[in-house]
Amino acid sequence: MSITTLVADAALLAAAAGSALWSNNARQQDAPHSVLLGAWSLSSLFVLLAVVATWLPGESTDMDTLRRLGVNLGIYAGMPMLATAVYALGKRLFWSAAGWGRLLLGFFALFELNRQLGYGQEYTNVLGAATAIGVFSGALFLGNTRARLFCAASALLLAAAMAFTGNLPLPLAPQPTLFSLLAALGLGLLTLAARLELVTLNQPSQ
Repeated sequence: MSITTLVADAALLAAAAGSALWSNNARQQDAPHSVLLGAWSLSSLFVLLAVVATWLPGESTDMDTLRRLGVNLGIYAGMPMLATAVYALGKRLFWSAAGWGRLLLGFFALFELNRQLGYGQEYTNVLGAATAIGVFSGALFLGNTRARLFCAASALLLAAAMAFTGNLPLPLAPQPTLFSLLAALGLGLLTLAARLELVTLNQPSQ
């Protein structure tokens, strides 16, 4: 792993950790939206674990399995959950903890179903595109103007990051450094958008 890739991964790790810490702290103070913030915190933690998993050595079968598990959590659960959360925030859909749990189980089930059917690559592409579209759709419904702008920019950054994963059928070589940097910026802006929107929601006039 090159130094630039390591720095980019560290940036994504910091963005995920910051998002998880903010949402967890806010959850303890914001009772009306604590469930959504809890789901946000868990999703950010999944992304954090995915970054850490890429640093694990692949010298043994157990380590390789653990690495794949961590990466899959970030790709197939963490980011889709964050996209769903920002869309739910924009639409004022404050589901119960059980509802978020069922959604998470649904993401796990869809991943396993497509993997067993041999459509893992296609599912990855579709889910990645759906995640970016979900974030952009959420931006359209946010009440805070700056939150809308940050969320829309996040969607564009996440879509650009996908172009450098090597998974999409695009004439671009995989660029882990660019992916991590764009994803870090996207996650940071997404977190800032959610924070601004919750401040707007918690104002007395709302």
